Amino acid sequence: MEDEVVEYCLKMERSFYGLTAKNIKRMAFQLAIRNCPPFFAGNKKSAGRKWLRLFFKRHPELSLRKPQPLSLARIKGFSPENVKKFYDILKPELERVNFSPTRVFNVDETGVTSVQPKSMRVVSLKGKREVYKLSSAERGRLITIVACMSASGNFVPPMLVFPRKRMKPELMDGAPPGSIAACHISGWIQTDLFTKWFTHFISYVKPTKDDPVVLILDGHTTHTRNLDLIDLARENGVSLVCLPPHSSDHMQPLDKTFMKSFKTYYALRKLRTG
Repeated sequence: MEDEVVEYCLKMERSFYGLTAKNIKRMAFQLAIRNCPPFFAGNKKSAGRKWLRLFFKRHPELSLRKPQPLSLARIKGFSPENVKKFYDILKPELERVNFSPTRVFNVDETGVTSVQPKSMRVVSLKGKREVYKLSSAERGRLITIVACMSASGNFVPPMLVFPRKRMKPELMDGAPPGSIAACHISGWIQTDLFTKWFTHFISYVKPTKDDPVVLILDGHTTHTRNLDLIDLARENGVSLVCLPPHSSDHMQPLDKTFMKSFKTYYALRKLRTG
């Protein structure tokens, strides 16, 4: 009977409608009532916590996980057909660079805020309703970071986009050597700013038509609807390969290997120093 519950749990998780611990306990009780009604009379409507603990012990292949929200568009976009098309396009481009990991790059943007939402616990009077901590502001300002790395691990110094009209040199204090800065009132990447970053990429990587590189990016408007960038890529031997739509959380190399670690480290540094 438990095998039926396990099979159903896994099926629902694969369908993006995973069951909670409360759902499982109720289902187990319903299954028990169906098979052994005389032994489960009363007002209880679900199995207990002890049963749930032993259930997971008997089935170690299961675990309680916190799911990440995923839109319907991403679910439909990440399909075997779209993934195959992407690799059909990528393969000949990789052949052009002899599958050299030093000539295959991936670029992506991520946003960080000047005030982190996480906070370490502090000692306070027991029973006090509100405890505060001094910070630069209650809400942080968004800063976009354009990061790029090769498959061999070499990185291009990033570009930081600050949410302001004019740049101040002191904003780049402590930035990685070779980094560049840009400004936009929203703090988000813009078409002209991404073209500026691409020029920075070319000056750092130095691709040519005789020694080309492959740059993998997502389908953001600033990437795919940017004639200046496309012309620069053609002139300098850069092959632009776009990831399938709504699939970056599964296929974007920087998302899978770098961004989460970077944000975790950044948050911990802010907690320790702020």
